[in-house]
Amino acid sequence: MPKLPGVEELGRAPSGRSGKPIASYDTAAIGRGVANLGGGIQSAAQDLSVAAKTQKTTVDKALAFETERRHLEFVAEQEKKLQDLGQKATPGAFGFTEAYGEEYLNAAREFYSSVPEELKPEYDVKLFRAEDGLRGRANTFERDQRKNYYSTQVSEGLTSIEDKLYKNPKAFDENLAEGNKFI
Repeated sequence: MPKLPGVEELGRAPSGRSGKPIASYDTAAIGRGVANLGGGIQSAAQDLSVAAKTQKTTVDKALAFETERRHLEFVAEQEKKLQDLGQKATPGAFGFTEAYGEEYLNAAREFYSSVPEELKPEYDVKLFRAEDGLRGRANTFERDQRKNYYSTQVSEGLTSIEDKLYKNPKAFDENLAEGNKFI
C-alpha cells in the first residue's frame, strides 16, 4: 500500500517574507490630530474655568458691593441715632455714652448676622472702627454736656448766693459759709 508522506518528509513550510521590511502605515497625522483635539479640549476647559472664576468674582464683587452699601447705610443710621439721642439727652447727659454704646452693639450684632461668611472678618473690623468713632463722639458729647451742666449749676448757685448777699449784706458770714459749702 502506498504510504502518504508525513510531516517529516515535507520539510519546512516556505516563508511568506521576502526579507525586505514590511510596509507600515504613516499614523503621525492621526497622532497629531488626536494631540490637537486633546489640546483643544484642554484649552476649552481652561477657558471655562476662567469664565467660571470671572463669574464667581463678579458675583463676589456684587455681594461685597451690596454688603458695603448696607454697611454705609448702617453707619449713617447710627450717626443719626447718636444725634437724635443727643437732642433728647437730659442735662448733663449722665450715662449717655454707655446707653448709646449698648444700643449700637445690639444694632451691630443684628447687622453682622446678615454679613456673608466670607466677608465677616473684614466687617468685624469695620464695625469695630465705626463703634470706636461713634463712642468717641458720644463720650465727647457727654463730657461737654456734663461740663456745661456743672458750669451752669455753679453759676446759678453762686448767683443765688450773690443775690442773697445783695439783699442782706449783714449776713455776709452766713452767705460766705453757704458759698464755700456750695463750692
